Amino acid sequence: MSSPFKKKTFQKGACKGPNLRCVSSSAGAAGQQPGGPESELAGLPGWADVEWLAPLDRFAPDETETNAAGDSAADGGGVVDLDAPPPTANMNTIPLFPLGSQPYLPNSEQVLNIFEPRYRALYDNILMNGSRRFAVPLVRPVDDDILSGGGGLQLAVTCPVFYLETLKEVSEQTNDSVKYVCVHKVLDRRVKLKRVLNPSRWFDRSSYLVAEYEECEDTDDDVDTSEEEARIIALWNEVHSLQSKSEEEVRLAEGVVGSDVSMSRGGDMGSLWRSLSIWYELVTQRCSRKQSAMEARIQEILRNHFIGGGEGVPSSVAFADLPESVKTEIMRIQEEFKDEVPDEITNLVTSFSWMATHDSHAGRLGVFETVLESERKRLAARASLKALFEK
Repeated sequence: MSSPFKKKTFQKGACKGPNLRCVSSSAGAAGQQPGGPESELAGLPGWADVEWLAPLDRFAPDETETNAAGDSAADGGGVVDLDAPPPTANMNTIPLFPLGSQPYLPNSEQVLNIFEPRYRALYDNILMNGSRRFAVPLVRPVDDDILSGGGGLQLAVTCPVFYLETLKEVSEQTNDSVKYVCVHKVLDRRVKLKRVLNPSRWFDRSSYLVAEYEECEDTDDDVDTSEEEARIIALWNEVHSLQSKSEEEVRLAEGVVGSDVSMSRGGDMGSLWRSLSIWYELVTQRCSRKQSAMEARIQEILRNHFIGGGEGVPSSVAFADLPESVKTEIMRIQEEFKDEVPDEITNLVTSFSWMATHDSHAGRLGVFETVLESERKRLAARASLKALFEK
């Protein structure tokens, strides 16, 4: 994931971008749905608190198919089937590109490599019709009972909208393994899905999904939240101060504190959405840093084992071939990592997924305040422990 805030947000050289594949809580490619995590931190919404559509039905008729005159029933068209039910008149439709469980926040930049035939067709169509837009719903797997028409997948009702800014054709360079490299902006506009018009296409992969939607607007646009915003800004700045005092390796930079931070409505650069994007990237980079440290410790154990035994260090080694003492030490290090990082990632994904789909600015502020307060307590406890040992 690419972020327009990365260089301005973190201390230079803190760590490289997130690489969390071993945690299995971050988003996968379309068609790879991680399990729905539940938040471990008291006060945060869990995965079940997100509003979901009914599971996709593999036996439902395709309402995007063209009619006898060849007119398109919805964005994306389809195969002509004169027996299909007629589309609903004047419905608002939008293509869908499910990308897993990662929340995508307004005003962020997202880069996708497009290789599946159905999504190649999606991009061809949104370029041809000029919309350049599609919705990206969160997904979660459910039991797939084929006999009863169960779908095996649910989509979140509220979705961010991606706007295609640039598209690069790379078929020749990749021997057609990747068709397009696409850069998108996540718009300050979300949609609420009413129903998927062609759910069976998810299973046969013959086309991308298309949904009927309505615009999503916050229910508290007329509510004054200035006091809550001011309180969270103060908490944000306190967290920054504690991060600096404790010399956190990955921490907020000077350019995103004080008067430079905002928790206001909207999706512009000075808003709650921007602050959420900064915090999301901070935690993912911090977890990546911890993972890198874990991997470095394991590499050092392996080097010491082979060099100490008078052997050269091999390019690869099977875990089962290692001595028990080495395996025990490696597993101990891995357990240390598992005891801390997965919970942090789970809390991040679940709480931010809820905020990305919630229709209340005040509600999002409340959850983010809980997130920041948890960080403040962690840092304060660390500072107290450090002071105790320095006496």
